[in-house]
Amino acid sequence: PAPAGSGPDASPEAVAGGGAVTGTLRFGIDADAETFDPCFQNTALDGALIQQIMEPLVWYDNDLNMIPWLATSWEATNEARTFTFHLKPGVAFHCGEPFDADAVARHFRRILDTPGSTRRERIAQVASIEVTGDLTVRFELSEPYARFPEVLRDPFAHIVCPRHAEERGQDFARHPCGTGPFVFEAWQPEVRIRMRRHPAWHGGTVGFEELVFIPMPEETTRVIELLAGNLEMCVVSWNIVNDLRQRYGDEIEVQAAPSLSVRYIAFNTQKPPFSDVRMRRAANLAVNQQEIIDHLMNGVGTVSHGPLPPNMPDYNPDMVRYDYNPGEARRLMAEAGYPGGVDVLMWSDDRQTFSTIANAVVEDLRQVGIRVRLQTFDRATYWGQFDRYIPVSGPWDPTGEGVYDMAIAGWVGGESPFGFLKPLFTSNSYSNSAFYSNPEMDAILTAMNLTLDPEEYHQLALEAQRIIAEDAPWLFCSHGVEGIALRPNVRGYVINPGGEFRFDGVSVAAE
Repeated sequence: PAPAGSGPDASPEAVAGGGAVTGTLRFGIDADAETFDPCFQNTALDGALIQQIMEPLVWYDNDLNMIPWLATSWEATNEARTFTFHLKPGVAFHCGEPFDADAVARHFRRILDTPGSTRRERIAQVASIEVTGDLTVRFELSEPYARFPEVLRDPFAHIVCPRHAEERGQDFARHPCGTGPFVFEAWQPEVRIRMRRHPAWHGGTVGFEELVFIPMPEETTRVIELLAGNLEMCVVSWNIVNDLRQRYGDEIEVQAAPSLSVRYIAFNTQKPPFSDVRMRRAANLAVNQQEIIDHLMNGVGTVSHGPLPPNMPDYNPDMVRYDYNPGEARRLMAEAGYPGGVDVLMWSDDRQTFSTIANAVVEDLRQVGIRVRLQTFDRATYWGQFDRYIPVSGPWDPTGEGVYDMAIAGWVGGESPFGFLKPLFTSNSYSNSAFYSNPEMDAILTAMNLTLDPEEYHQLALEAQRIIAEDAPWLFCSHGVEGIALRPNVRGYVINPGGEFRFDGVSVAAE
């Protein structure tokens, strides 16, 4: 959504400060894209890149209010089994094809029908999609689903041009087309992703012509290139935000804000030793999360006490806490039958964020007798390792050969409690890496899904968090901070708590 001072009525010249829109914004990111196809989007970075090119029916503003976007309004009827969306007129895809109800219907049928689609489960309740007018589309659901509009802001629900997708086939993942603020131009893997401003964008005004994302896994390299003027912006980790401000505050701007994210280590709750809740609680008590934040993250971030970030609506501040207590951890381990300790396998990927946390956790657990063998995977292949045990469709295999006892992970976005809790804690969910299965939790999530009463929803969200904290399917780690460093010629950028990159109202001045 466009900030004050920009929008459909603001001219490019007004945003750019006079004259034609020119300029390039080179943005250093910490990894390369994996796909631009919403059917197969699994990472937060891919979601943030997809959102430059494609757009959803509904979105959230920076205050986490849900707002219409490609839809102008919607209604829920038939006890939240039927949702009718009315679409914005006069919008076209970058290729010139009209955005209309037929395009919306074909997009979501593609999510449901494409073989191997990793996002199918997010709208598994959709029984049929009917075009009832040029700009009206109706979703019939197999069961009541009051939270359905919330799901439609996720990256998988960013609408692709159906004709372009059909013509490109599998190649669409490398040549996307949507209605968003930027038109895709080229992707040179591990080198750059080039986009250009969409001059007819309906949603606001971008004050520069070209956007180039440059994968730079090494954070030091990103900072050096930014200071040298070879980048206009770059992502920075929470653990260097304060240091950058102190050392380079006269040369660059560093923005930071609490993110809608959680970092955790999932326990395999279906396999000893962590099938015993006492062992899960013991592991939580054994790790000094505050010390990890203070000494390894330069004090940036907050300790997690449950599944939701504290800046999210309906957060429960009264959950059970696992404050550092190695003595109590040893007592619980002995009570669970492991007085001499136990050997376990933990998975991690090789990004600095995860490896920093994983190595610190391994050392703390060793102190109480939980001996961890850490198996590290390349980021590009890490999430694919889970598919053998948590397939997109079909039953879990939590005791298969080589399966982990612990696995580090994170979740970002999903700006409502239901958006976090449903995929992460529903039995047999593709995103439930803890293999957590609790009929009481499934019933609560079902009730959250059904209710249209805000107070009932609030109470259910509080109860869900209480149960998850007590069951401890995760080793609760921390909530992060989104960090962005900018050169002074980038104007109008405001960091987004959901981890998205939003450039409406942003301009790049000559240096």
